[in-house]
Amino acid sequence: MKKILITLCIGLGISINSNAQCLKKVVNDENTLLVDVRTPEEFEEETAKNAINIPVDELENRVSELVDAKRIVVFCKSGKRAKQAKKILKRQKGIRKVYNGKTYEKVRNLQ
Repeated sequence: MKKILITLCIGLGISINSNAQCLKKVVNDENTLLVDVRTPEEFEEETAKNAINIPVDELENRVSELVDAKRIVVFCKSGKRAKQAKKILKRQKGIRKVYNGKTYEKVRNLQ
């Protein structure tokens, strides 16, 4: 993931000093879609700013909602569902730039 983030940051014209700094730029870019893959109940309790909720178990059936996104950052509570979501999305046609933000707390702290 580090190589992908560095390549993305260079493509965005961003000078970086660390992987975390690059992920922060990706998370805050207006062309990035933030997807919280936790349950609706967890999402309602708290999430990252401007995130949408698509639970990981609904992801394959709702992929059409994501095909127009230039970049997607998926996240959950522990990172486990986000990792699963990234794998699901990487298998889909037309979705190439998917990043695992790991937890909603991490993504929120990067905003």
